[in-house]
Amino acid sequence: MEASFFRCLVAELPALCQGALIRKVYGPAAEVFVLVLDRGGLASSLVLSLGRRNPCLFPSSVTPPNPPSPSATVMWLRRHLQARRCMEFVADWPNRRLAIRLGPDPGAGWCIIDLRHGLFLALDLDDPPQRWIIPPQSGFLQPSPAPDQDPQAPLAWGASPDWPPLEAVLRQEDIWRTHPHISPPLRRMLLALPQDVAQPVYATVQAGGCGAFYIYETTGPLVWADPTLPGPPQVFASAAEAAAEAGRVQVLPAVVAVQHKSETDAASARRKRLSRNLKALEQEESRLLGLLAQRDDALLLQANLFRLNSQDKVKRVKVLDAHGVEHLLELDPRLTIAENMARRFRQAAKAERGLPIAKMRRETIEAERASIAETGHLSVTPSVSAGNPSRPQCASARGGAEGFRIFRSSDGFRILQGKNSMANHKLVTREANPFDYWLHAADGPGSHVLIKRDHAGQDVPRRTIEEAAVLAALRSWQAQEGKVRVLLALAKDVHPIKGAPPGQVRVEKLVETVQTLMRPDLEMQLTTS
Repeated sequence: MEASFFRCLVAELPALCQGALIRKVYGPAAEVFVLVLDRGGLASSLVLSLGRRNPCLFPSSVTPPNPPSPSATVMWLRRHLQARRCMEFVADWPNRRLAIRLGPDPGAGWCIIDLRHGLFLALDLDDPPQRWIIPPQSGFLQPSPAPDQDPQAPLAWGASPDWPPLEAVLRQEDIWRTHPHISPPLRRMLLALPQDVAQPVYATVQAGGCGAFYIYETTGPLVWADPTLPGPPQVFASAAEAAAEAGRVQVLPAVVAVQHKSETDAASARRKRLSRNLKALEQEESRLLGLLAQRDDALLLQANLFRLNSQDKVKRVKVLDAHGVEHLLELDPRLTIAENMARRFRQAAKAERGLPIAKMRRETIEAERASIAETGHLSVTPSVSAGNPSRPQCASARGGAEGFRIFRSSDGFRILQGKNSMANHKLVTREANPFDYWLHAADGPGSHVLIKRDHAGQDVPRRTIEEAAVLAALRSWQAQEGKVRVLLALAKDVHPIKGAPPGQVRVEKLVETVQTLMRPDLEMQLTTS
């Protein structure tokens, strides 16, 4: 953005933004920041595109898209800018800098918009030229001399710059180094004009321009008509309108392109993950089909049990089918023949329950893959229903941090489950109230589960306790069992073991040991979005 145009723009901004509340701050792309302003219920945006190449500042009625994950810089700016008011505007326009006082109090601090170096905060403007660094214990930034500036030179906040004679401007190619308001576009235009024409144009620029603003295809907005540039320019009556149009053409498409690339990359990553999930699901289906096939062996053992000693422990046994054909069955020698038969019936029953769930999961994955292939973007996660299962979302009881699964019992109680050892540790030490119920699979490893209660006297229905017990068992060593045993205790009686790995606890007192039947589809039924 050319310095003389910046001069006119910052002169118009107080009428548009003074007294406005900074409602939101975000960064839709690298070196691009958006301040969403609220002035009497009418919201608009101030968009900053910073850097050494084509920086600009413009008001916009169209807010660029807000990315889902703010950067650390944006989070820091939100802390110090949001809910503050733009009360006073002071410009150092030759250096393309604007300072906004953040409140009516003279000591409220300033937000400094420097189109070349960035967006900063300062307590006071009466300091040498500086960049700003985050101090260890201060709400505002402290000064540090910039390496490319003279630390003894005074700031020119609100001051008028010195204009050298036209002859010096035409003669000295790098005059912008000592007079930054004599920009290369201004000097190039003056060189192209006869001197008798260049002199009054130069005087008009010194006075602030002719009252009209021009945008050419190859340049940003200017305060003069440049005959050296191709094509007829767009002409605007105000600097704010010209800046908004330049920003719409120069910045907003680039921001949208960045957002589109981010969404496309996310879709590509999700597509790869779905392919991996589908491959793992195929392996699981193959395993379940293998388990289901064991029912035939179990039926053969059952039909021949009268010929055998059911309490023998052998590696293999010969049996006859209904047609008299002999079959040799491999057995687990650690178990009796009867136990081998019962185990195969049990595994076949598990496979029979698991195959419909795997089928529904496959349909969900394939539908999401088809949606991504059709649109090129991530599809919206469908709500959970009997015909459209979904894995539990990662969220915590305090705002959705990753590490926990959230469920809602059939009776409406909130149930939290840790996803890993660190989450289990946080579940016990941070998320649990003393009167919450804690559950964990008995006699082996597994995840921690909490049933959240509103107060110590609140009754929890038996159905909710059994559902929480099944959720704990599904993520434990008992996941393949038909009947499960789960420990139930009050959270106040569960304590981490000092020096032990995260997630290991000692239980001072048990309420009971819950025994219930496994329900593999319960996670999908109770998942909350």
